[in-house]
Amino acid sequence: MNRRSITSYCFLFNRNLISWNSTFQHTVALSSCEAEYIALKEASKEAIFLSGMLKWLENKLENKLKLLEDISPSKTVPILTDSQLAMKLGENPEFHKKSKHIDITYHFIRKCISEEKVKLIFVRTTEQLADGFTKGLNKTKHNALIEGLNLQKP
Repeated sequence: MNRRSITSYCFLFNRNLISWNSTFQHTVALSSCEAEYIALKEASKEAIFLSGMLKWLENKLENKLKLLEDISPSKTVPILTDSQLAMKLGENPEFHKKSKHIDITYHFIRKCISEEKVKLIFVRTTEQLADGFTKGLNKTKHNALIEGLNLQKP
């Protein structure tokens, strides 16, 4: 057992899954809050990449593709999380007591929030689609994940 947590995220565009990841974190997190915080940093990096890709597409297509109007690259990308502590840690740099041991590279999420590139939104664990990539699922939860990601049932 390597004791490393799993980072997972998924991004939907017009209800279609366009990007996902599920991988072991590079470091051992000392708490579940830290593990969630590290995952938020990774999701933020992907959100910025996808936003840039949409901007590039929009420029290449010269606004001919109307479905990009709803999700403009200049808009803040919402990232759903079920960890209120990780949200507070990302939004409040004064939350020092709980975070002084966390490597500075993981505080990238704070910059993304302050520059309004991403916005953290709390969702209940039962509604968190990315959890399906990190946990064992019973049939009901598996079917809910497939439906939530708008995938085809086998």
